[in-house]
Amino acid sequence: MTVKPPRLSDEVIEANLALNERIRARAEAATFGPATGPYVELDESGEVAWRLADARGGSIPFAATTVAEWSDYISQELRSERRSFEVAFRAFIGLNDDLAAAAPPLRIVLCAPPPMPCGDPRFDAAIAGLVEHHLFSVGLPVPTWVHDPSRTLSEVWQVSRYTDPSDVLEALLRHGVALAASELASV
Repeated sequence: MTVKPPRLSDEVIEANLALNERIRARAEAATFGPATGPYVELDESGEVAWRLADARGGSIPFAATTVAEWSDYISQELRSERRSFEVAFRAFIGLNDDLAAAAPPLRIVLCAPPPMPCGDPRFDAAIAGLVEHHLFSVGLPVPTWVHDPSRTLSEVWQVSRYTDPSDVLEALLRHGVALAASELASV
C-alpha cells in the first residue's frame, strides 16, 4: 500500500516556490539555455504541480513527493485523532521508496526544502538520517538542515526489537536511529 500525502501546508508550498525561483534564476543566468531540471509551480487550483522543463522551454508534469511533503503528512498523522504510529511509519517507508526511485538530480530537489518538525523527534531524526543516506551514499551534497542538532536523538531509538545490528544504516545511526536497511523495504 502506497500512502500519498494530502494537500500541502502553506509552509511547504512557500518553501517549494522559493526553491523553484532559485532554480529558475540559476537557469536564466546560465549560458546554455533554459532549465532542464525539475521545478515546482502552482497550478490554476493553487495546488503545487511538479514540472520537468524540456529543452524547448516547455514543461512536462510529473509526480514527485518532497521530503517536506512526506514530513508534513507524518506530522498530520501524528496530530490526528487516530495518531497511528504504523501509518506514520508506512509514510516514512513511502519517503524511502520515493528517494530510492528518484534519479540523483531529482533527489537533490526533493530533499532541498527543509521539512517542518513532525512533532515527534524520532521521526525528525529518522527523516534526516534517511535523506543523508540517500544523498551521501551516491556522492550528492547533503542539505544543511539535515545536520541541525534537533534532528539527532540523544539516545538511540531502537525502531524494532528485531533489528539486526549488522544491517543498521550508518547515516540513520548517526542521527540516533537504529533501523536496518531491510526494514525500509516496501512489502
